[in-house]
Amino acid sequence: LAASELKLREAEDQPVVATAARKLALIIANQTYGSGAFPPLKTPAADADAVVAVLTQRYGFATEIGNGDQRLNLNFRDARKAQIQQVLFELRRRLTPEDQLIVYYAGHGENDPDLGAFWVPVDGQPKADFTWIAAEEITRELKRMNAGAILVISDSCYAGGLSRGGSEEKISDEARDRYLAKASRLKARQLMASGGVEPVADGGGSGHSVFAKALVDALNAMPDKTFTASELFEQKVKPAVISAANALSEGQTPGFNRIS
Repeated sequence: LAASELKLREAEDQPVVATAARKLALIIANQTYGSGAFPPLKTPAADADAVVAVLTQRYGFATEIGNGDQRLNLNFRDARKAQIQQVLFELRRRLTPEDQLIVYYAGHGENDPDLGAFWVPVDGQPKADFTWIAAEEITRELKRMNAGAILVISDSCYAGGLSRGGSEEKISDEARDRYLAKASRLKARQLMASGGVEPVADGGGSGHSVFAKALVDALNAMPDKTFTASELFEQKVKPAVISAANALSEGQTPGFNRIS
């Protein structure tokens, strides 16, 4: 009995990070819009391709789910409102608590002082918020999904309006391993945004947006196999975006928050 009890204590001293059943990435890159009120963007398609490459090749994410007739594509270019709503619905039906999901959006965004932030699909119309996708709708769908961890990465104007709440607290180095082991088993909904409630740069990153270049470079540079989204943001993405964006214009301030 004493030996068995000792072994249990030894096991507790070596926390293990939970392994996701599936690591999935929903990619939405809207570049060419149907309405002249939303001018074509320069970088979303190239940004999305670079994000897909690093997520699939280095981190083992997939951009489709299912097989045969049940196959669901998760990699969209110039997505309409109905397509975005449908794929969010399908993910809500198919995800399990052991799955991890990254949602990456690059495209136009809008903000209403009373209604909050919106993603603009390529069939969105100017001054017609019913043709856009409200942050409230997105967060409602995320809440209803079974996935254990969901990270939304939004590279659009007013992206910061998708979240509410404080940023993640800093933890000591000694507690990091235990924190990762525990956090990997908790349900999480987080947002990494290219800016606050403000316009952001389309370009400035050698063929990419300033934010997308910082994100891809950061994902390629992180030394540990396991890290939190907040570590990625604070250590790599945020400093690079602030430095590059302020060199070009008035700059933009990226943000990281929990999604309530």
